[in-house]
Amino acid sequence: MNRRIRYSISFVALLGMVFWSLPYLGLQAGGVQQVFAISWVLFAFVAIGANLHGMLNKPSVAVANNVRKVEKKVKERQRVYG
Repeated sequence: MNRRIRYSISFVALLGMVFWSLPYLGLQAGGVQQVFAISWVLFAFVAIGANLHGMLNKPSVAVANNVRKVEKKVKERQRVYG
């Protein structure tokens, strides 16, 4: 599956989870319930940010070249008989 499609699906799923769960989380409550709600929302926003980063940024040329070199070495190793 294409990288951007995968990140887009994850992004939409995360947004749906956040909008569905916000009314049920006790952000106004006190104690452990509030700590859990705030930490859950922060984690969700970190995951949303990571998906946005993955969708908007393309891999650098150096990384792509390194991947090609590694794939070439793997092919060379597979061709050796002996």
